[in-house]
Amino acid sequence: MSALDLPLEKWTLVELVRRQAERYGDREFLRFEDGTTISFAGLENKSTRLAHALSAHGLQAGDRLLALLMNGPAEESTATAGGSPIHMAK
Repeated sequence: MSALDLPLEKWTLVELVRRQAERYGDREFLRFEDGTTISFAGLENKSTRLAHALSAHGLQAGDRLLALLMNGPAEESTATAGGSPIHMAK
């Protein structure tokens, strides 16, 4: 099934990460300057854990959350957990 076969409401970053994690699993997704890597499955796992933790603290769809993150391995989970990161210059 291609992305075009999905209903429009499934065209989200969250769904894309889930599908790519199923497809590519432990294949490297991203490599940071310090050599740290994360796999497709690792990204999906981390973002799902983040989403569940935020939900457990009462965050609901449509709520806003401010998180100050440095560029690096911690940041990649925010958007895939369903968030919309806003990048600000130093």
